[in-house]
Amino acid sequence: MCRWDDFRLFAFYSANGTVDVDLLDGIDYRPALFQFGSSLEQVFAIYCTVLQVDAKGTVLSEGDAQHRAAQWIRAHGDRR
Repeated sequence: MCRWDDFRLFAFYSANGTVDVDLLDGIDYRPALFQFGSSLEQVFAIYCTVLQVDAKGTVLSEGDAQHRAAQWIRAHGDRR
């Protein structure tokens, strides 16, 4: 079982505009992400797919999951 705190924090970072600040520095992705639900759903699907949890429920890859979601956000919102 995964700790809900990791999901809660990722949701907070998404809404706050602070998902992987190194990769997304200077990009306000929130208008594009929250305009339609499917973009936000995609971000959470990527995050959850990459997230690894051991048998005791310890999250092993929160940073990797957040970074991969940020990569998708960047590709979706910044076509450069």
